[in-house]
Formats: sequence, structure tokens, C-alpha cells
Amino acid sequence: GLHREELREFFTEQAASEMNHVKQFGDMIVGLGGTPVCLPAGFPDHLTSPTDILDYALTMENQVVENYAERM
Repeated sequence: GLHREELREFFTEQAASEMNHVKQFGDMIVGLGGTPVCLPAGFPDHLTSPTDILDYALTMENQVVENYAERM
């Protein structure tokens, strides 16, 4: 679409930031004597519009916040 370059840059930056969080979390697991295991969750095939994808991403982020809050 019209804003695809801006969105591409935004999502590339977000992905790099998320991968940094994954690495930090893995390092913490190793530091505690564990072995990190990663089984990626699949991404729904039926999401095709940018709005639907962003709504799904927001739902996932809210679940992460809830998980953190439960553990605090």
C-alpha cells in the first residue's frame, strides 16, 4: 500500500527489538542453569489485511503483559 516503506521499516525495527528480548531471556535461562527451548507459535494464515494483523499483534502483546503481571 501507500505506506509500505514506512511500515516495513517500523516492523523491521520492532522485530530486531523483539529478538533482543528473546536473546536476553535465553541468556537469563542459561544463567540459571537451564536450557532454553523455543517452539515458535504459528502465525494464523487467515490474517491478510494490515488491520487484522495489527489487531492480532495487539492481542498477543496484551497476553504478554498479562503473563508478566501474573508473575510479578
